[in-house]
Amino acid sequence: MLITAIEPFTKSEMINRTYDIDFNSNFKTDSFIEDEVVRSIIKKRDLIISSVLKFVSREILPDLERRRDFITILKKQYKNHAKNRTDEYLALLMLMLEKILKYIPYYDPEDFGYGLPGEDEKAIRTAWIDYQNAKAKDTETSSNSIVKLLDGLVREYMQMMKDIQSESHKDYPDEAVFIYTHKEYQLEMVKTKSKIHCAACHKLKEGDGLLDEICECQGEQTPEVYSRAFFEFTAQSSEIVHAFDRFCRNNGIKNPYETDSIFGARLKNDKHILKKTGCELVVKEPKNDPYFRIVRGRRFYKFRKAIIR
Repeated sequence: MLITAIEPFTKSEMINRTYDIDFNSNFKTDSFIEDEVVRSIIKKRDLIISSVLKFVSREILPDLERRRDFITILKKQYKNHAKNRTDEYLALLMLMLEKILKYIPYYDPEDFGYGLPGEDEKAIRTAWIDYQNAKAKDTETSSNSIVKLLDGLVREYMQMMKDIQSESHKDYPDEAVFIYTHKEYQLEMVKTKSKIHCAACHKLKEGDGLLDEICECQGEQTPEVYSRAFFEFTAQSSEIVHAFDRFCRNNGIKNPYETDSIFGARLKNDKHILKKTGCELVVKEPKNDPYFRIVRGRRFYKFRKAIIR
């Protein structure tokens, strides 16, 4: 399917199966006349179709087994890339690229990579996959419903918690934290105190943590620092869906998760996206993944959102 759209597909299973192609405006020319170009293509249509058919029959079809080699390259060198559900199709494109570079070289004769076996196709392949990975990450993180709803909840709690005092909490025996339960959402949100970190070694800049976390470079590598705090809450999926319902109603949007089972299924599929946005599911025991704890059959999630300034 070929479409032109400003807004990309937003579901992760669709993102994994679509390719983004940007048309750079830097290559636009004021002298371009579309009608003339189209007429020229139509005049050469028979020659173009004939060339494509000959290329496929002489170069691609006799060497289709080479796709296995390219699939191996994708699985090993580009493991878990953004478009891995289309590896077989991508392997065919890689085969076509290898064959067509004999007629249209990527490097100029004066370039270092010119004439080196496999260098040109590797450069194109790596650049293309890196670009697709970056586009997919941007689309996933900016359009994911769970990420947007969690970020919205955290922002609202931040406003509510600005004037409260820190206090002790049974789950945080080593430090005082900020605690707030929203009257509508009924989720108990906990915010840890901000700690200053060194931007060079990412350890604590001050001695207010464990000894092995104190800044190793003593600020000699860089004067830059950042603060980090965590917002955390523990709840069952039904409680989270209830909070989403209230939040969506207050903001005039529709909650995409009508039941806790739908939310739970989507959450399992989108865990990797949460990590990319500074949010994660805390798990005590691997056997209970993705749940924080299970008490008499009741399953609890624990969300942790890092706020960095």
